[in-house]
Amino acid sequence: MQSLLGSTSQNKSPVPIFAIFDSQLQAAINFSLNKNLNDLITIDEIESLKYLNASNFSISDLSGLEYAKNLEYADFQNNKTIKNYFAILNKLPKLVMARCGRNHL
Repeated sequence: MQSLLGSTSQNKSPVPIFAIFDSQLQAAINFSLNKNLNDLITIDEIESLKYLNASNFSISDLSGLEYAKNLEYADFQNNKTIKNYFAILNKLPKLVMARCGRNHL
C-alpha cells in the first residue's frame, strides 16, 4: 500500500489517498462506499467504512484494509487464496463478524 497526496481542488489542502495494491480489494471497498470501482480511496473514506461487501471479487491480498479502523462487518466469501487474512483482520478493533467461506486461507 502506498500513501499518496491528492487534492479535491486547487484551493483546498491535500487529501491523503491510499493506493491499495490488490485492485480487487480496492474495487470492493469502492463498491461498499458507493463509488466508482476504480476511484482512489481517501484516508477519511477507509476510516469511515463500517461494512465491506467483498464477496466474489477475487481478492488475494488484504493489505491496506488495516486502516479501516471502524469496520464492523466484512464478507469475503468466494474469493481466492487470501494472504495475510488473519493478520489484517486481527488489527481491526471494531470488527464483529467476517464471513470467509469458500476461500483458501
